[in-house]
Order: sequence, then C-alpha cells, then structure tokens
Amino acid sequence: MTRAEFLQWNVLASICDDYEEYELVTEELNSNYSHIGLHVEPAEVIQILRNLVEQGYAAAFWLGNTTKRIEGVPSEAESEECYFIATKAGIRAQADVDLPPRFAI
Repeated sequence: MTRAEFLQWNVLASICDDYEEYELVTEELNSNYSHIGLHVEPAEVIQILRNLVEQGYAAAFWLGNTTKRIEGVPSEAESEECYFIATKAGIRAQADVDLPPRFAI
C-alpha cells in the first residue's frame, strides 16, 4: 500500500462514525502515526477529503442550527469550514480494506 492509499483509507476511517473537521482528522493521523515518522499537513488532509467526496466515499456538510449537505466537492476554502462524514459507499469500501493495525506498523 502506498503512502497516499494509506492516508486515504485512514482519513476515511476517521470520518466513518461521526462528522469531523479536517483539523481533527489531521491531529488524529499525526498522533496515531508519529511513532513511525508519519507527518501529515492540513492541506494534504483537505485534499484527501475533497478526493473522497469526489469518489462518492464522503460527503461535506455545514453544521449549525441545521445540517445542510454541500452539493458536489467543496472548494478548498469551503473545506476549511465544513464537516465531513463517510457515505454508505465509503463505509462499505472502508470495511473491505485490510489496513495494518494502528500501532503495529
């Protein structure tokens, strides 16, 4: 598995159970994998999230008094202000991927 694939599937795993902002996903990845020297920049996570939306594996939402889905792929600027969650297709795809255990890499 390439670094890009590893990051994509781990970002997807981060949004499978709840709405998440890109900052939290970035912090989680860096915390979980710093012991192997992996560091991810926020811009990279935003791009991965945008790619997941484009692939149909994630959706972007505005959260506030009401929840409103963003149609299509959010712009880079919008991605910094919205929340992401996996779609049913993303959850199914995530379940099919054989990722190495978090701390056994």
